[in-house]
Amino acid sequence: MEGALSLFSRKESLAENWQRLLFILFSVTYFFDGITRYKHAVHIAILITAITIIWKDKSVLRTIFTPVRLFLPLLMLVYGLYSTLVSIDVHLSLKYFNQHILFANFLLPLFVSVLLLKLSAQQVARTWLQSLLILFIVLAISEAYIYIVEYRHGVMPFTNYEHRFITDALIFTLPALLWLSLKKTPAFLICAVIAAAVYIFLMLGTLQRGTWLSIFTLFLLWCFFMRRWKFCSLVLGAGACLLIALSLFNLKQTELVSHKLQQTDSSERFGAGTQGAGLDMILKNPVIGYGLGDKVYLKTYALNLPSHPGWFFREPISPHNMYLSFWFSGGIPGLATLILFFTVLFRTSYKHWKNTRHEIQYAWLSIILIASSAYLVRGVVELSNFDNFSLLMALLIGLSAPRPRSSDA
Repeated sequence: MEGALSLFSRKESLAENWQRLLFILFSVTYFFDGITRYKHAVHIAILITAITIIWKDKSVLRTIFTPVRLFLPLLMLVYGLYSTLVSIDVHLSLKYFNQHILFANFLLPLFVSVLLLKLSAQQVARTWLQSLLILFIVLAISEAYIYIVEYRHGVMPFTNYEHRFITDALIFTLPALLWLSLKKTPAFLICAVIAAAVYIFLMLGTLQRGTWLSIFTLFLLWCFFMRRWKFCSLVLGAGACLLIALSLFNLKQTELVSHKLQQTDSSERFGAGTQGAGLDMILKNPVIGYGLGDKVYLKTYALNLPSHPGWFFREPISPHNMYLSFWFSGGIPGLATLILFFTVLFRTSYKHWKNTRHEIQYAWLSIILIASSAYLVRGVVELSNFDNFSLLMALLIGLSAPRPRSSDA
């Protein structure tokens, strides 16, 4: 894996470096709020570049428009159309459909994947891992700035829930940080240790047990696939010591962390809470569904609230469960769509993981790890942002495109 961290190379053409740069910018800016104008600028640049690539080489369309590569985006499109048509408020669902399904989960991954089709699979995999490392660096800097500002206003770390929104970025970056640990040189090992310390601090700062559980699951899966049992034992031992220290030193700064580790029903989640109320509504209309979007959920909840005075919340925007969310919006077809989506994603990724090597194999593994932890696990206790699958679908299409066999494949 020599040169794996070098961003750009003189051996690559200007077009290749530009396409890689756009993919890195897209991946890094994707997880940050408050930079909409910059995201739009990146999207426009991606659109122009993709159209230019297609204009110069029409064979790109034949590469993308195959049933295998279009299946996942088309599956999400069909789910969105169905959930919009059956909606109790088509106007609200249509607005959500345009932004989160048509653009985020259909058009965007296709345009981004066009950038990757002209790169080798080795370049795609390496660029993906590099973009995740850069994302972590930017995330750490931005979070450090926020913590400093909070400290100046008398707010100590681990005493508020304002840092919970970095969960998706933390999950996506972990495979890249674990990738660093595979390198044996002292410089890389020092970087890995520093990154691990920063990562643990940021993870604890989210105060989200769903985040901790999904990250723990991702790490165990990584150890299983990479057969790193000694490393796994070392990390788990250090984690156990950290938890013991938190329980022994009951400081004000660690009260919330300790409370979260012991809490069983966060925010009245079950029973008459978010998930319980969501299931109550689903069971009234389990087959067809109510429609797409958080505003449709809120409207349905308000209509049912008078007949359920025991419901804990007045205005929840979701059932805080991805499976219940798909079931609520699309009924049985919606839930079946989600199951089929994961089945195809994991089957495709695992097949390629077995038949590739080096960074390419690791990139396929990262798809399995991220999807398993962020959606299969975290999706049970929280409403994971399904828009993030745009990145994974673009990567899947870009990596699976046919290319001449090389020694790296």
